[in-house]
Amino acid sequence: IKDPDRYTAIQHFGFSEMEWEAISTFFKHYKMEMPEIPIIDPEFKNPLFLKIFCEAYAGRKDKTPRGHGATHVFEQYVETQSKRVLTELGLKLPRDYLWKRVIKEMGVWMGKNGKARMLRPKLLEIVAHDTNLSAHSSHLISLMEHHGLLIKYPSYARDGKRKGYGYSFTYNRFSDHLIVRSALTENKIDSPDAAKAFFLQSSFLQR
Repeated sequence: IKDPDRYTAIQHFGFSEMEWEAISTFFKHYKMEMPEIPIIDPEFKNPLFLKIFCEAYAGRKDKTPRGHGATHVFEQYVETQSKRVLTELGLKLPRDYLWKRVIKEMGVWMGKNGKARMLRPKLLEIVAHDTNLSAHSSHLISLMEHHGLLIKYPSYARDGKRKGYGYSFTYNRFSDHLIVRSALTENKIDSPDAAKAFFLQSSFLQR
């Protein structure tokens, strides 16, 4: 940002000190049953995480999931939203298809290049490699954005002129999870010891 002193910075604390009221409002909107014991996870202070949580579980029979951490929430969210995207495209594909063919490929590229955003041409290139999705590339990206799997950002050249758009995963922690999971699955790492060895031996976390 040029001349940052010209702008006013405001720190927003989300639903801090009113988490239960926020949870009650969101659960009511998504027609989810309130848990008997108040949820005290600090993640629920974040409005975006609360929305992701509700989007992930609203369609399930068990509308008050217990014993699951943020990882399970993110996994369920990707599955739920991917199914919606494929349905709107009119494609009868496995619900993990977008994860395997687009989201994981994005995460692997981001991890290798130490970037949390991908420019649109690169994303289109990834989609173009899949015969089932290539004909729907622009619509697919728009739907992934609409259903909260991607966020679109303008990209600027050094002279300040916009040169295109880039995409990142929604919510920083959600993005971190997808990038790391992509690296682990790409390298067929399926145990805590193997994961520890992978990160110690590679420069993945040093970027």
